Amino acid sequence: MNNKSMKIIVRYIIRIIFIVFIVLAINYSLFLFIIRYSPMAKEPTTTVKIIAEELNGDNKQLTDKTTKVIQKNNLWVQLVNASGYVIYSYNEPDDIYNYYSINDIAKLSKSYLNDYPVYLWESGRNLVILGYPKNTISKYNWFIPTNVINNLPLTLVVIMLMNLIITIILSIILSRKLTKPLGNIIKAISSLKEEQEVKLKEKGIFKDLAENINETSEIIRDKNHKIKLRDTAVSNWLTGISHDIRTPLSMILGYSALMEGDATLSEEVHSQARIITENAVRLSDLITDLNLASSLQYQLIPLNLSLVKLSSIARKAVAKGVNSGILKNSSIDLIIQDESASALLDEALFLRAIINLIANSAKHNKQGCNITVTVPNTNEYDYVSIIVSDNGSGIPKDKIERINGYDYFNAWINKSNGLGLVIVKSIIETHHGQMVIESEKGKGTTIVIRIPAG
Repeated sequence: MNNKSMKIIVRYIIRIIFIVFIVLAINYSLFLFIIRYSPMAKEPTTTVKIIAEELNGDNKQLTDKTTKVIQKNNLWVQLVNASGYVIYSYNEPDDIYNYYSINDIAKLSKSYLNDYPVYLWESGRNLVILGYPKNTISKYNWFIPTNVINNLPLTLVVIMLMNLIITIILSIILSRKLTKPLGNIIKAISSLKEEQEVKLKEKGIFKDLAENINETSEIIRDKNHKIKLRDTAVSNWLTGISHDIRTPLSMILGYSALMEGDATLSEEVHSQARIITENAVRLSDLITDLNLASSLQYQLIPLNLSLVKLSSIARKAVAKGVNSGILKNSSIDLIIQDESASALLDEALFLRAIINLIANSAKHNKQGCNITVTVPNTNEYDYVSIIVSDNGSGIPKDKIERINGYDYFNAWINKSNGLGLVIVKSIIETHHGQMVIESEKGKGTTIVIRIPAG
């Protein structure tokens, strides 16, 4: 059972216990209210005591207030002397005695007389009998041992604890039946967040919710299937286009090379042939970049991971920049502050990213700039970094936003930007890293790459 389900069960039990005590308190209050404000609410012993006090004298008369109470509740009163004769009565029924023997008095002690509930009270040397209508009061004789009364506080505590334990047990049983499907629903929602397919049983109190989750899962599955078909179609289309372009492009490069090397042609034709070659090479590079961007986007490139030192990557990238001629009018520096910094990388792919950054700086600063590749000594335990910076013209803010927006094809369509930085960002994110671009127009660009440490 996970923590979420346990929290739900605990809250559920607390609420059930709270509700049980609230219900008991309400029931107890209602019981007291009914007893207090019922027509017979006034305690009979109090009434008979008042009557006995009023009849304890020579006058033998009840007050108007008392007679109104008797009439209102259909009571009756008798005053019996020591000889058993009734010397005063008020509102007595026809089936009540006018004389009471010792046996009759004994019957009165059992609280009933001819099914009339009665209450007795001494009035001097006389006896007051207060009678209630039949079937209005239930009287019981309780016989409780003294030790039970003495242990009553402890008994009540034990009963309360037993009730609490029973409530908790029942709450746990009910909560398990409630939280089991609820736990499945929570797991299903978490899976939906990851766009994983789920299938819940559509029954019980959460039937409607389960149906909606299952429908949502089907919608996500269909959407992902359509996206996969679309991505496959786009990837296949790009692959086909690239293949179709490369064949005539190879012929163009071949013929332009022949024209450049043909001594019989004029210098003007040689110049035109060089232009054709340069643009054909540029087009070939664009096709390569487009294929790489597409493969990265659709995760078609398997990574050949190994533990690689960033200092090695930095040195190879700088050497490639110097030897390949991509620097043109720019210069390059290498700063290694941490020789031990390493990460799990596809070395060829990651090296391509750093070379792309160097080439990008040189390409967009035709007047020349100073490029610096740094492996810093960071204080981070989980990440290592490599930084490529320049003091060139900088990158406009809108282009940085476009790169960060991960919009491959809009970036490619923008000729002034190309796919260089977009490919770099894709490679870094494929390695679960981050690329942060800091640039200000006219003040250069700094690109920080953070990769999980190996």
